[in-house]
Amino acid sequence: MKLKEIFKIEKKFTWIYIGLILSLFVYSLIFIAGILFRLKLIQNPFIPDEYLTEFVVIIPGPLISDILILYLLPVVILLLFLKIAPLILTGYIKLHKISYLGRNAPEYGMIRQEQKRTTWILIKRSWTIGFFSFTIAAYLVNIGMGPLFRANMRGVQTDIIAGTLNLAEAMFLGTFFFMFLALFLALPIWLLEDSGVMFYRIFPNDLRTPTLRGTYVLFERLLEAFTGLSTVILLYNIIVRCFSVLNPGDVAILTPLILIFLPLFVTGIIAFALIVYEQLIPETIDKIHKKLLKKGYYFIEVPASLEILKIQPPEKLI
Repeated sequence: MKLKEIFKIEKKFTWIYIGLILSLFVYSLIFIAGILFRLKLIQNPFIPDEYLTEFVVIIPGPLISDILILYLLPVVILLLFLKIAPLILTGYIKLHKISYLGRNAPEYGMIRQEQKRTTWILIKRSWTIGFFSFTIAAYLVNIGMGPLFRANMRGVQTDIIAGTLNLAEAMFLGTFFFMFLALFLALPIWLLEDSGVMFYRIFPNDLRTPTLRGTYVLFERLLEAFTGLSTVILLYNIIVRCFSVLNPGDVAILTPLILIFLPLFVTGIIAFALIVYEQLIPETIDKIHKKLLKKGYYFIEVPASLEILKIQPPEKLI
């Protein structure tokens, strides 16, 4: 597929483009504000000078090169992942089987999906990645790894205001960095859903209804439960800490406020990766299906309507 075809404008990508524009705006604001302060055109350095020279510390280079890496790394990770996607998905199916060890073992099959992608699914996936990346960064910062992301970190014990703000900034910067990792961990779940891998369980010796469900559901629920609960706890913790040491009207009050919306606009970092994924998904699914067919899995057909499955009721009920 040609590059022009991959990045063609489509309505379903509207939210992704909005996230990309917002993220570019934030980075531009940081860069311009930093330059204006260096030129002494503004007096209050609400953007730390370290952001220009060491934006995300763990990424070598100044702000400009860091931004380029932040946008390109998810695309590189995506392309590498798609090369080995069939192998990884067979591993996930085996992992799914293990989760039912000692219970009625499920059978697996694949369905062909012809539905178009909805905008809501793209929004949901991008938000999940943003919140998941934030939780990874916040947990690492809380165990003392903040200096990997924020330059010149000050300790809360020596300067409680600066130290608390530095913790929030480290989470802010760490979220940018871990977008590629969050994407990598979510890709198998997306591909399980998009490739239509289903599992079926029956209970011949138990009064339970059969189950036919997407294999991805187990992993998606684990990811969303962990991310949702962690995000609420971590955001509440850092925001309360920031507001407890800041006064109304302080410019630094922007830091905890930005954290609230961070997982939403940070999705712009994976905008290119999401677009590439969506455009390459048909040929990727074909490769996955070929691999699974060789492994002994088969295609199944799910009826378009329950009406198709209708049978004659028992005579005693008529």
